[in-house]
Amino acid sequence: MRAIGIDPGTRTWDFVCLEDGNLILDETVPTGKVKKEPELVINLIKEFNPDLVNAPSGYGLPLKRIGDLNDGDFFQITLKKTFKKSFIKKKGANLGVTKVLGLMVENEIPAVVLPGVKHLPTVPVHRKINKIDMGTPDKVCSAAAGISTFDDREDASFILAEIGSAFNAFIAVECGKIVDGIGGTLASSGFRSSGGLDGEAAYLYDVEKENLFKGGFSYIKDKKLALDYFIEGIVKDIYSSASCMDAKTVLLSKSKEVPEVREELEKRIKMDIRELKGYAEASNAAQGAAIIVDGLGGGKYKALVDRMEIKNSSGSVFDYMLF
Repeated sequence: MRAIGIDPGTRTWDFVCLEDGNLILDETVPTGKVKKEPELVINLIKEFNPDLVNAPSGYGLPLKRIGDLNDGDFFQITLKKTFKKSFIKKKGANLGVTKVLGLMVENEIPAVVLPGVKHLPTVPVHRKINKIDMGTPDKVCSAAAGISTFDDREDASFILAEIGSAFNAFIAVECGKIVDGIGGTLASSGFRSSGGLDGEAAYLYDVEKENLFKGGFSYIKDKKLALDYFIEGIVKDIYSSASCMDAKTVLLSKSKEVPEVREELEKRIKMDIRELKGYAEASNAAQGAAIIVDGLGGGKYKALVDRMEIKNSSGSVFDYMLF
């Protein structure tokens, strides 16, 4: 079984390939380069000739082969109201990850779109009400990487604190299953993003989607003020995530932008804080994506993926919205 995991991040695209569970590719490419040359992703995939790949999945879908995607699926992946599948074939279209997704479809790459946290049956319905971003598919993948570090999956209970280059996210894992999540637009301030917005502020300032990437840590000139604002938000989200379970461990996806994160959290949180180092240099999300794809294909990580109930994902990010 040869599986490729891809993490299309804000700063970098990370790639991991596992062959029968063993690492044979560990590569990181700047996002700007992928935007200029999206074909390089296809060329890399073809070079390693995998049995299965995870496609860029945006906000996610119930597990689905990319050849079966329709306009409604593309809308749910991107949450762009005017987006249509036909757009991905336009020359020069600047559509980010969806351009690569379109090339995957054209080249008949054996790939699947993965679910986000909200699609998982292991998350109780009452936690899904009035939420869209409970954690995108890459956060599900990072959680899988975290679960894989436990010899006994039943002991895999932790809060994953993913400190990204733009957004933060927090995923609650209990006994090897994701049970809750605070996605990037619901979480506290990220390095670039403002995080959860006051509804009145969003109304008054008529916030556009691109503005979700503004207003965070890097926008505050006073660095002590910025660090207090940033770290305290992370602390609150960790404790909020832990409130639904008996979690004693935080797995921290280390922030390259703010290296003081772990030191500061250890001062403020009475939990065991560990860095999620994984088995490769590429991002935790890329490592976890390879684990999930390997498991979906019946490889080494089949039991882990079965436990996460990835194959039982269902519904839509729009389910349980009451307005």
